[in-house]
Amino acid sequence: MNFKERLANVKIDLLQFYSLGIVCFLLIAISSIISLVYNWNFLIWSGKISSIFSIIFNFGIVLFFNYLKGTVPGQQKLSNAPEDIDFDKMIEDSM
Repeated sequence: MNFKERLANVKIDLLQFYSLGIVCFLLIAISSIISLVYNWNFLIWSGKISSIFSIIFNFGIVLFFNYLKGTVPGQQKLSNAPEDIDFDKMIEDSM
């Protein structure tokens, strides 16, 4: 199977899409912070403001993707899972 055939068979669900979006925008935000810190003395005030709001926007997108990831149906969080299920009681109640 060559690369084109494997690429044609790739399926991405919503959970993978949102996770990938979080990672991508988080990397962009972190690299923007590093670039801003490194170039702070060389930027004029409008460049500084633009960079700061760009970083805030990228973190906002990360939070938005995180919210969307939490709304994907069929995904149970471990903290909400029941601890003990009494199967014997369920069987007795059904009879």
